[in-house]
Order: sequence, then C-alpha cells, then structure tokens
Amino acid sequence: MKTLRYKSQFFLTAMFVLAMSFRCSSPAAVYTNRSEFIAACQTLAGIQSPISFDSYLNGAPYGQPGWYSGQLTVSNVTFSGNIVIRQDAQSISNEIALNNYDMGVPLAVHFPNGALAFGADFSSLLYPYNTSNFTATISIQGGSNYTFSAEPGPGKTFFGIVETNTFSDLTFSDGGAFGIRQGTSGPLGTYHEELVADAYAVQFVPPLVPIVLSVDARCNIYGAGHPSAPDNAPTVGTHSGGLPPVMVTLGALTNAASLVFHATGNVSYCPVCGNNGPDGADFLFNAPSYKGISGITNSPGRSLVGVFTSDVEPVNPAPTALDFGVIGTNYATLAPQLRQQFFIGDGLTSVAGGVQTVRVPAGATRLYLGFVDGTTFDNIPDWYEDNTGSLSVTVASAFYLDIKYSAGKPLISVFSAAGFTNRIEYATTLSPANWTPLTNVVLTGIPTLLYDASASGDKARFYRAFQWP
Repeated sequence: MKTLRYKSQFFLTAMFVLAMSFRCSSPAAVYTNRSEFIAACQTLAGIQSPISFDSYLNGAPYGQPGWYSGQLTVSNVTFSGNIVIRQDAQSISNEIALNNYDMGVPLAVHFPNGALAFGADFSSLLYPYNTSNFTATISIQGGSNYTFSAEPGPGKTFFGIVETNTFSDLTFSDGGAFGIRQGTSGPLGTYHEELVADAYAVQFVPPLVPIVLSVDARCNIYGAGHPSAPDNAPTVGTHSGGLPPVMVTLGALTNAASLVFHATGNVSYCPVCGNNGPDGADFLFNAPSYKGISGITNSPGRSLVGVFTSDVEPVNPAPTALDFGVIGTNYATLAPQLRQQFFIGDGLTSVAGGVQTVRVPAGATRLYLGFVDGTTFDNIPDWYEDNTGSLSVTVASAFYLDIKYSAGKPLISVFSAAGFTNRIEYATTLSPANWTPLTNVVLTGIPTLLYDASASGDKARFYRAFQWP
C-alpha cells in the first residue's frame, strides 16, 4: 500500500499514541446524509475542514466577479478547472457554489497533505437544457470510483466518502452532459459543468519528521516573520541587526500538536564573553517587544529562544512578554501565543531524561529559532556582529511514528527524545479489546527502525507507541 493512514489518540496518562495500517482490509464508507457524514468525520484524526466559497464570490483576479480561471485553493484544498464562483438561478439554490464552467474535463480536487474524507452538495449547470437527474462520478486517483444519481441545478445532492487510506486527488464528473450547438447546424459540443457547494474534508496531519538545524549565534529572533532581520537600532550607529532567524515550516501541524527540541553546542556574544550552551549564561535579562514580536522577561542571557508566527508579517502591538521568573525555565509543557517569544534552551528539564514540550498555537505556520542581543539586552535588538559559534537543534513532533511496507513486511520508525523507552504494540483492528506487545525500544534522539517479521500472516496490522516505565 502506497498511502498510509494513522490515527492519533491519548491514553488517560496523556501519552500520545499513533496507530497505522500497512494494508487496507475494510471498504470505504459512503454517506448520503450530511449529518451522518460529519459525525463520522469527527471521529477521524485529522484537520476538520469546512470548505466555503462564500468569500470568493467577488474580487476574482480575472476581470469578472467570481471567475478564477484555472485554479482556486480554499482551506488548503485546490480545485482545478475553469473555476467560477456563482450564485444565480441556474446554480445550486440558496448556496454559493463552485462551477467548472464549460470545461472539457471533469473538476479536479487536490489535497496536498492527503485526505481521509470528502463530502459536498453536488450538482451540474444543466438547466434549462437538461432537467432530469444525471449520473455523477467521484473518482479517487489510484482507488475507487463512486457513482450516484444527482439533481441538476438549482437542485443538489449530498454525497460523502470516508476512505480507509489517505488520498491526494479526486475528480468529480457530471459526464460532460452539457451540449451547445457549434453554429446553427454544427454538432453538439460536450462540456463539463460540475457544481460543488458547502464541502467538508478531513485532511491528513503529517507529523513533523525530526530535522536538525544549525542556528548561528548571529540569528536575530526579532526577524521572525519579516523579510529580513530588523533594521539596525538607530541609537547605536553601526552595530548590526544580525542574521534572520532559522525558520521551520510547520505545514499542517495544528494547535493539538506539540514539539520537542534538543540543542547542543556553544555560542559567545563577544570576544571576552566566554562560551555558553543552549541554556544561556548565569544572568537573567528582560528584552523588549520589537516589530510585532514580544519581548521576554527573566530569561537567561544568550539562551536559545523561539517564536511561532502565521504567514502574516508581524506588526505591533506585540503580545505580552512571557515571564520565566514565574514560569521557570524548567517547565514541562508550555503554550505560547503567536508572536510570543519563549525560552527553549537545551529542550530538557533538570530531571534526568525529562523533555520539555511546546504546544503549537492555533494559526501557526512557522517556527523561528534565534537569540536576543543588544547593548544591554533590554534595548532595541542589535550588536549581533561579534557573536560567534552555533547550536545544533533537533526539532520534531513530541512523538513520531511512521511505517513503510518494505521487503514484504512493515518497517517501523519511532522517535522521541533520547533516553525514553517506547513500547511498540500491534493489533489487527483499530479498536481491539487488547493490544499485543511487539517490543520495547530505548530511543536515542534519532529515529529508530525495526521490522515486524511476525506480520506476514495478517491482512491488516495497526501499531501504536507510547512511553513505557
């Protein structure tokens, strides 16, 4: 199986669990009732994505209200065809719909991270040429085809599918049933006129695969979300605003996700300052907000810090500064806001093996890593030019489980912070009465690989991993 599904859940002990299948064993579910489809979607692990075209009715870029020509992306789902957003007597009654207008091929729908479910009100712009029902076809690329009888506009027919495996592409076809005579006596042309309204999808949430980054001591955290690092402070003349901070694209991670960090190395802030590690020096400082990024209070000097942003460039006012004299740098979990600077340090608590987790705020699309510097650390950020050294920083989902089908058996990759023992268990259904232990793995801070040689006799097998005492 090329496409793999996972389902996330939490134990009562708040341990993150990930289950994955390496072979499909059950058919997709089909729904003709919207309420039942939404209820089924809400049991799935993924981004619940209502897709409305209301805000796209006007303001299209091609000179005609509602006309988007080849492509339109809504809620991270891309619709391709001759795209017109319309609300009129020939379209779906009382709804703003997407129309694949006078097109030679069916409407195409693309999910860049994959999807588990898709449903909508379907119709076709056949009226007044054809007032009877038409045969609609939903085709999953590399998968199933679904046909159903649908009403032409201004009517509509709801149809939804929940697949057992993620899919990236589908098409919706009305059969190309719209005919316009070419000239007074020419043949009838066949055109697609698919209509879609009030759509809903469950999009796959890929875990953030562990990545290792080099963060230079000159990386200015206040450059987060800006085209370059902030301007030099005007009061200190020639001193440098440094380099932009290191950016991590979060992709589809949601506010339910948490990240872990592990940093090593040394940096120095001046020729006579000496070196210090990711946790910083033995003094505290208070840094101001600047250009839409919050300050930080009672944080160790020269320590590794981070900030989350959306795709919108930060502007003032900035969020309130987090006070690590109150929170403590030894926190177990932290939930910063967008544009709110936070202490990372080495990513570990003072308890042996303790790992700090940071929750990704709603709306975050980027994470930035860098440092605070300035004339007195409580000034406009500057004086980065004499900083030396760098840190090696690993960033990953708090727990990460992946699976591939290799050499005739599942190849499992599991990751968490170094020193933790993770127990791997399996089952042949997703909700078994009992899970069967496969093995215990002591993790090293990099992905650990193992084959499940015992899986060859099962039609399907699901896996989960969790910290084990």
